[in-house]
This record gives sequence, structure tokens and C-alpha cells, in this order.
Amino acid sequence: MTRKKLKKLGSDERFTFQATYAGIGMKRTMRGKINTRFLPTILFEHVMLGDQEVTDHLWLNYTKQFAELGLLTKGEIIQFNARVHRYKKGYAEAKVTDYGLQRPTKVSIIKSLTEDRAKLPPLPDEKNALIGLIMKTNKDSYLKSGRGFDQWYVDQYEAWLRTESNLTKY
Repeated sequence: MTRKKLKKLGSDERFTFQATYAGIGMKRTMRGKINTRFLPTILFEHVMLGDQEVTDHLWLNYTKQFAELGLLTKGEIIQFNARVHRYKKGYAEAKVTDYGLQRPTKVSIIKSLTEDRAKLPPLPDEKNALIGLIMKTNKDSYLKSGRGFDQWYVDQYEAWLRTESNLTKY
């Protein structure tokens, strides 16, 4: 299903969106035939432009600005500026054109569900550890769906947590 409201906005300018945080995930990319690379993503629901919902959900790359918000809680409202972009989704012959958002900037929390964000556990600033957090968080669904769970990444996250500098953060 094409995101028609996003398509109508066009990609010529940036817009300010508000969306409900719904989780973290990852996408898999292939470099060559055997080199799989995981990239962290963030899921939003009820993506709003003003008072109009432009899509019920979308995934964005988990950029440095999102990571700087710290560990998010499902249901928190995030605001960001982004540009609409057209992309192909699916595989081989079954690819279809859809619309999403890219290059988010000016990211901020509009409604926090956490009283004291400083008391939250730290969010990894190292990519493999962040992928490990994502895999640990989504382990059951990844194993059930065959979506590429790798214990090595979880071990990287747990090693990152054990480092002395991270233990003192919370």
C-alpha cells in the first residue's frame, strides 16, 4: 500500500513531523554474496504533520540524533524534520514503489513517559553493541520469523554494558 499522503507532500522541502515511538529494529543489507550487514532502524506509528496523520507507521534509519535521545519508551512522542523520499520495497520482480521519510534532523522528545531520563540505562554509541541491543530486545520475534538473530551481536552489547565507563552512567 503506497503512502499516498506522503507522496502528495513531495520531496522538495522538509516538513516537521510528530510520531509515536513504537520500537527498534534492523534491516539487513548484502555486500557481495556473503557479507551481511545489519543497520539499526527505529519504528514510529501515527506519523503526523500538524493534525493530519500521513501514515500509520514507518521505519527510519536509527541516526545519531535519535540515539542522542537515549533509550526511548514505547508511546513517547518524538518530533523531527524530514524530507519525503520515494523508494522501492520488496524483492526482485515483486518490488513496488512506496514513500517514506529520510534525513531526519532537529530531533526532540515532545512527550516523555519517563520521569527522570538520566536514570535510564545507557544506549550504545557503538554500532555492533546497538545491533546487539536490538537483537536482544526482539530475540523472540526474530527467532520465530527467521530474521537473522546472531548471539555475537548480543555478546557485543553485553560486553559494552560491562565496561566500567558504561556502568557509571546509571
